[in-house]
Amino acid sequence: VVYRNKPGNGAPVAFDPQSPADGSEQKTALVFDWTDSSDTDGLTYSLILSKQTDSSAIVYQQEDLSASMAAVGANAGLQDLTTYYWKVLAVDSFGAVMTSPTWSFTTNNTNGLGGIVKGLVTDQTTGAVVSGATVTIIGAGSTITAANGAYLLSVPTGNMVLTIDKAGFTGSGSINLSIASGDVITRNVQLV
Repeated sequence: VVYRNKPGNGAPVAFDPQSPADGSEQKTALVFDWTDSSDTDGLTYSLILSKQTDSSAIVYQQEDLSASMAAVGANAGLQDLTTYYWKVLAVDSFGAVMTSPTWSFTTNNTNGLGGIVKGLVTDQTTGAVVSGATVTIIGAGSTITAANGAYLLSVPTGNMVLTIDKAGFTGSGSINLSIASGDVITRNVQLV
């Protein structure tokens, strides 16, 4: 990526990691979440996973993320029973960077590896994103869509049912899902 210089350009607003918690135990397919940053020039996020606290041994990276969350599935190649360090960079359109604190987690798939369901919720009539909608996967939990309409949920393997609810919209009905170990499944939903 090439950035153009802007005299006096400041870095995005400071932000913090939220999940996975520092020092926690996680599966090798997991959801990352952090507080929002902001910048008048707009910004994107980059998630960095490393085997070293100083990020000198990067094992996985996602760039150009528009929401303050990311899903990492089996494609990342994370190893079981391994400690990883993660941080996020907020980068504005002129290249100014704010880095989150670095947190760690240790992987443990002893009780099996689940999967991740992600997607985008939009208004079927206007095409606009729907923020603040409740996304529920029965038996796995629920989450609220982000400002850009995105959602991520970590789920166990098996057959699941996804529903979405938002005041002013007709619910999504029931969407049947079949989750295999390490899957990252995308289910975009339009509300009426």
